[in-house]
Amino acid sequence: MAMPLSQLVNEVLYRKKTVAPAEARALQPICAALEVHNWKTAQLAVAKQLKKLPHHYLAHALNCVALCGPRPLSASARKEIQTKIEYIKTHTNGAALGDPETLMVLAWTIAALNEDKDAAHQEINAVMSLAVERHPNKEEVSIEAFQSFVRSGDYRSAQRTSMRLQKTFPTQTHYLWWYTAAILLQVRISPTAGEVDADMTDAVLLALAERQLATHFKPTSNEASSDDDQKFASAHEFHLVTRFLELCAIHRPSDSASALVLPSLPSTTEELTPTTRLLRHLASREAGAYCATGLGLRIWRREAELKYGSGAGGEWKASWDRMKREIEEGDTNWHTMLYLVRCAFALADGSSLAFDGSADSLVFKPRTPPTPEGHQLIDETRTLLDQFSEGLHVSSAPHERGYLLGVLEIARENRRRGWDEGSERLGALVARYIERFESKMCCYDDLRGYLEVLDDDESTQVRGNMEERGNSAGDVTPKLSVPLINAAKIARFLALTSTSAEAQITLAHSYLTRYFQVLPLGSHLDSTDLQPADDFALLAAQAFVSAYHLDHERSRLESALLVLDYALQRSRHKYQIRLLAINIQRLLGASSIAMDLNRSLGIKSIQYDTLVHVVATRGSTFANAAGATTSASDAGILDELTKAKRWYGVGGDEAADMVVRVFMLHNLSKIEDFVEFQTRLINSYTKDLVTLESLRIQLLRGGVIVPSTALGPLKAISQSCDAKRYSDNRDFTTIPNLQRKDESSIWDQTGLGPRPGRSWMSAIARAYQRFLDPLAVADEEDVQSLDSTELLPSEMALVEFSRRASSVFVAALDDPKPEQLALSFFTASFCMRADQLASLTSAIEASARLPWEILSIAATAFEAYCLLDLALGIVSEHLTSTKATDHAKHVKRLRNFRTKSREATQKIGKEVANWSKKVGKERNKVITSVVALKQFEKVRIDILDDDTILDWAYALVESRKNSAETLGSAIHRRCIK
Repeated sequence: MAMPLSQLVNEVLYRKKTVAPAEARALQPICAALEVHNWKTAQLAVAKQLKKLPHHYLAHALNCVALCGPRPLSASARKEIQTKIEYIKTHTNGAALGDPETLMVLAWTIAALNEDKDAAHQEINAVMSLAVERHPNKEEVSIEAFQSFVRSGDYRSAQRTSMRLQKTFPTQTHYLWWYTAAILLQVRISPTAGEVDADMTDAVLLALAERQLATHFKPTSNEASSDDDQKFASAHEFHLVTRFLELCAIHRPSDSASALVLPSLPSTTEELTPTTRLLRHLASREAGAYCATGLGLRIWRREAELKYGSGAGGEWKASWDRMKREIEEGDTNWHTMLYLVRCAFALADGSSLAFDGSADSLVFKPRTPPTPEGHQLIDETRTLLDQFSEGLHVSSAPHERGYLLGVLEIARENRRRGWDEGSERLGALVARYIERFESKMCCYDDLRGYLEVLDDDESTQVRGNMEERGNSAGDVTPKLSVPLINAAKIARFLALTSTSAEAQITLAHSYLTRYFQVLPLGSHLDSTDLQPADDFALLAAQAFVSAYHLDHERSRLESALLVLDYALQRSRHKYQIRLLAINIQRLLGASSIAMDLNRSLGIKSIQYDTLVHVVATRGSTFANAAGATTSASDAGILDELTKAKRWYGVGGDEAADMVVRVFMLHNLSKIEDFVEFQTRLINSYTKDLVTLESLRIQLLRGGVIVPSTALGPLKAISQSCDAKRYSDNRDFTTIPNLQRKDESSIWDQTGLGPRPGRSWMSAIARAYQRFLDPLAVADEEDVQSLDSTELLPSEMALVEFSRRASSVFVAALDDPKPEQLALSFFTASFCMRADQLASLTSAIEASARLPWEILSIAATAFEAYCLLDLALGIVSEHLTSTKATDHAKHVKRLRNFRTKSREATQKIGKEVANWSKKVGKERNKVITSVVALKQFEKVRIDILDDDTILDWAYALVESRKNSAETLGSAIHRRCIK
């Protein structure tokens, strides 16, 4: 369980002190020993207590905790614990289950006993269900069971338990809201949404919730007014009812038979559809009162009215009038201005499809011309925002960017539809925005979406103005530095397609010149502060990266890395520079210094889910490399992935506990937020990426792989890929993309090959399954052609090799063809691909190939052999143990096949070892490649001198050499038999 042992025993004592002080004093010695992990003393204290009270069930439960303590858990201890748990459950017809503290300790014990969380949850929930059945009138027991069901995501059982609580304790109204929330969560996470059975189930669940809400809000007398009798007790109740009505609009769109009466929906003789009820609810006086004090509700109302409303129903116009009034009263929230614009365009289009974010919105075809009412509203919106932008209104705030951004949004939407943009076109508005807000660091980020849709003439004009601005600046002052940075970013984004690497290098040098001019402005800042010149360093590095992609000269990347290393010495906490440097170091095969930089980031908590992919993606390429430049024994990437795996275990438990906590605090409006967080964590792509790469690295480092243990996670990964339920939480915005708009993003340019996705995960996981479970019958779907766009050529070859090897395992004695095809992975060609030895030789000889590519080819070939070795051992053991026909001959055949594969892999290892020796002699070559940067020595003598560049080149080359050497040595150790 997520609850630490110390927290468990303290919670038990706290509860017992409240209801049974004497019992708490008796349990104190047991809990004190458990808190300090003194298992023997705890068991002695339990034995002493049981002498006095042989049927003290909580003492028996705490004894189970003491027995769980020593690790590894012996079979006898496990059996004794299970016996005691069974005794507690069954003695005196489950009398022990009437104590909530005993239930809590039992749940903790079961979780500690089971490594499989799903199995643990099932067993715990079975105990809780039994407890509720045995003690239906004990409120604390039902609450404990409800928490357990919510924690495990069993919302159906939670619904039943909360219903029982509501019926047993009708004065406690919060049980009604628990019941309603449990139903809404079941509807929300319906795994087969859109299917007939699922829709029927959802409709039934929503009908049950509606019945309870109707009973709750039913007037106590016919004479009572709505104000006297029907009120929402809090914003949380209003939120939950709103969510209920929205789900009805989604899942029961044609149901008009409802007679539900709410404080916001008075009784009426009209037949209202669920959508109409939702919209009337949001337009009610109660909604206005709650939205006035809650920004989240206000945003939700705008989005729902835009999505479900219409021009004929008047919702869009009413929403527009409301937001117009809010702006006139001084609201400067960007969301208000954005939805003011969107409501106007929805009226003009006669549809809100353009803004719903679905796939349909991408192919939305606007009407031509716009509706007269909508066209007039667009003009009024433009005039209103223009007036506020120019300070012509009493409530104006000219320093606010949102007004002018709203005008830009109108121009962009008009251009998207091919409508008249008015007297001031988008290009002129962009120029006006730059003129007013160029002194703000966010200027470029604000404008990026609008710069993308400028036509050629506008782009040329804006770019020319920005280049002129950058070239005309003389001495750089603090006030001038930010406009210069924005001008450089905009000019680079709008630059013409370049085919000359020299032009990009010239541009990089100009950015460096500006960098060194601006750098002295931050000389007075503390070491923890960021330098104002940092963005020029990023621009220069990305220009060098662009140059590399044009002429494929490795020296461009080395120049970019030197610039970033220098910038990090001046601005140690600029994580964007650090991440870009890590990516480039990985491209150059320098894994150990990349790990040094990654650890200095200090990734914590949820950042693992968004940032660990930086080193986890194809981390097996550097599986055997040192983890740090200061320690050759460091496990490197494996250490980082182990920390991430540990956090996923703890983080999942903590997320589940947070869902329970918001229920117990009756914070109903936050329940879905925490469930969404928990769901995204459970279905995280990064979590499975970490699991898969950890297995690959363990295999390549010679770790012991237990097939039965590894197959479970691999099958779960395959199921997630098939169900398409991944939540991709990887953050690819941490490095600002300052490349031209016609270029790939900086992440794609500095990543190790294509960005892995669901196809990559499925292909690698299934390949591993074929080797770890070689006796399984191949699935027909499993042998279909894969989408290879996410796979490297060597990875695609590995997948094909796994299929060929599967044929070898079951081949006939007189059929050499399967073996020949499989061996061609190492030493011949098949399926129109070069074998891995030839690919490796070609990559080493080609100057345009980067070190990581060489390492990847060799590591994948080594991985294939390790998997084959593991699978052949499983197959040979099976043949021998079952005494299959001609099993001795088959074992000999497979042994010969392994020998041939090992000899081929040895050749690859020798090639890598020889290449590592050449890498170790490349320091002078690296120094020569960055010699052009010494021109800045005149500006900053303290950094770009010979000694500094020599030390930098030495560290880079040694790290690269280590990556190659350790891989070659690992192959040699595994194959020298």
